Amino acid sequence: MTWLPTFLIGNANATQASGDTSFVSLDNYLTMMQATASSAEYTVLASVWGDQYAVSAIRLLQIAAQNSQSNGIAAPLELNVDNYVTLGNQTYAGYGSTALKNSIPAVWNQ
Repeated sequence: MTWLPTFLIGNANATQASGDTSFVSLDNYLTMMQATASSAEYTVLASVWGDQYAVSAIRLLQIAAQNSQSNGIAAPLELNVDNYVTLGNQTYAGYGSTALKNSIPAVWNQ
């Protein structure tokens, strides 16, 4: 495995009138880096264990989303800082009648 240095270079404006108070570009960059790291799982599994049929976490989420369209199970949810409270208070077909936040209370109480 080769490690490459990563640099984040940007042209951000930090004035009050800029409208960029949450560093959206940085959030987007970090999301892409997480997806890249997750998709690299396949390469690691294939090279370390020689598994020709290894699958990454991203691919498993894609398969779950595809299967949800035909089998009645809820698709994987994308929770983020903006929507987790709203989505956590709802119930979803395929996940049972319990609100999402009550499924694993220890996670939601942190």
